[in-house]
Amino acid sequence: MHRKLLLPLALLMACQTAPAKDSAPAPTASRAAPRKGLPKPEHISEDVRDAIASKMREHGDDMTVMLWSILFLDLQGSGEYARAMAARPPIPDTVDGHEVPKPILELQHELRARAEILATMAAAAGEESPAATRDPRKFAEAFGELTRVCVACHAAYLYPGRANEK
Repeated sequence: MHRKLLLPLALLMACQTAPAKDSAPAPTASRAAPRKGLPKPEHISEDVRDAIASKMREHGDDMTVMLWSILFLDLQGSGEYARAMAARPPIPDTVDGHEVPKPILELQHELRARAEILATMAAAAGEESPAATRDPRKFAEAFGELTRVCVACHAAYLYPGRANEK
C-alpha cells in the first residue's frame, strides 16, 4: 500500500470505530453488510464465470485502493493503481473452449482505456505542473467513468444484453 495513505487510513478507521458519546446510532441500513460477490449467472459457463469473477475481484481490489487514493487527493498513488489496472492481462476470448460474452470483452477493453486515462492524468499532474492539471473534480469524474464501466460489466455478467443500457 502506498505509504502516504497509511496514516490517513488509520485515522479514518479510528474515527469510524469510536463513536462520540452523544451521537445518535446510525440507521441500520447504513450498517448493512455488502453482498459477498455477484450471483452466478446461468447464461455463462462455469469456467468462463470463474475467470470473469477472478478478474472482477482483482479489479475490485484495484478500485478500492484507487478510491481511497483519489479521496485523499493522492494523485501519484491514483496513477500507480490505475496504471496497474490497465496493465493487468485481459480475460482471453475463450476459456477452456467456452466463449467469453462479447460485451464483457468489449467492456474490459474500455475499462483498461479508462484506467489509462486516469493514469495519464495523474502523470500530468505532477508537483511541477500547473494547478489546473491537479483539479480534483476531473479526477473524480475520471474515476466515475471507470466505475461506470464496472457497473456496465456487472450488468453484462448478470443480465445478457443489458451492458449498454443508459
